[in-house]
Amino acid sequence: GGGGGGGGGSFRGDKWTKLVACVLIDLIGMSTYTVPALGETADVGWAPISALLIQYLFGNGLITGVALVEELLPGTDIFPTATIAWILENSEAGDRVVRVGERAPRTPRIIRDNKNNNKDDDDFIDV
Repeated sequence: GGGGGGGGGSFRGDKWTKLVACVLIDLIGMSTYTVPALGETADVGWAPISALLIQYLFGNGLITGVALVEELLPGTDIFPTATIAWILENSEAGDRVVRVGERAPRTPRIIRDNKNNNKDDDDFIDV
């Protein structure tokens, strides 16, 4: 399979442990749906926690945003957003989608003249 997103520590690096975490995140999110009147209120509290966990697992702003909106919108608890994110991250087809939300690498700015040259600024390349 593919593999964009996440990274870092051993927890985030083991894809099967990560899958279990994703399923648990989704089950907690769906469980609020089982309590009729309390469900949507509980979602307001769970949404930011879920989004932070998904950001930690995937490091992907697009997936994190989708997870936050999914938890906040009424009636959308049935969608297993974290598990879908895991599938996207671990499949060839999902590689493109996962890369969209990743942070683009910082590119240096180019200075055309040396008048503003600051040797201590690593963001600039003299031309």
